[in-house]
Order: sequence, then C-alpha cells, then structure tokens
Amino acid sequence: VVSTQSTGGAMVVKPLFFDYLDDNATLDIVSQFMLGDAIMVTPVTMKGVTKREVYFPGGQDNIWYNGETRAVMSREKGRKDVPVTMDTIPTFIRGGSVVVRHLNVANSTFQTLRSGDYIVEV
Repeated sequence: VVSTQSTGGAMVVKPLFFDYLDDNATLDIVSQFMLGDAIMVTPVTMKGVTKREVYFPGGQDNIWYNGETRAVMSREKGRKDVPVTMDTIPTFIRGGSVVVRHLNVANSTFQTLRSGDYIVEV
C-alpha cells in the first residue's frame, strides 16, 4: 500500500467514494474508509456498542470478507449490522484482492520486520 503511494502518488487512506464514484450512498459515509484498494476499515467510536451498521459498496461482483475470520460478510451492495467489540477494529477485505501480512506481529516495527514470516492471502 505505502509503496504504491510513494511511487505513484495514490492515497493510502481514502473515503469510500474515491473507489465507488457511481455509488451515491458512499458520498455521505464518513465513518468508514479504505486502506489501500483492498481493506475497508469501520472503526467503533462509541463505548458499549455491540453492533455497527456497515455499508458494503459494490455490486454482484464485489464480495467482502471479514478481515479477522475471513468469513463472507456480503455478496451485494447495501447496509448490514455487524457484531463488534471495543477490542477489535472491524476490517473487511474486498474479494479478489491480494493482502500480504506478517504472521507474527511483535511489539515494535523493527521486531515485526525481523520475524520474517509473511502470509499472502488472495
């Protein structure tokens, strides 16, 4: 994500409407954002909530997966209540994306980079 931004000037964090220009419902959404082209982030900002309404943009060709469990969350455009806790940040992976992440996350970036184990998810 960051390499694309540094070499091509693409935005790392962007509002949903940047990727979904034809979807007018994304114009008013300020509490969700895209991290790169693959990850949609939906922060929990209120204490004590147990569910959060999430808007899944796209259409029939857009499948969204839970970023933690990899379960299918949505196969169609629309709003859906998703269970949440204050312990995690709900993230969703756009179907067909390639996401590279560290297998072992340590207490610092230096330690994480030295762990060397990566996972490539498609």
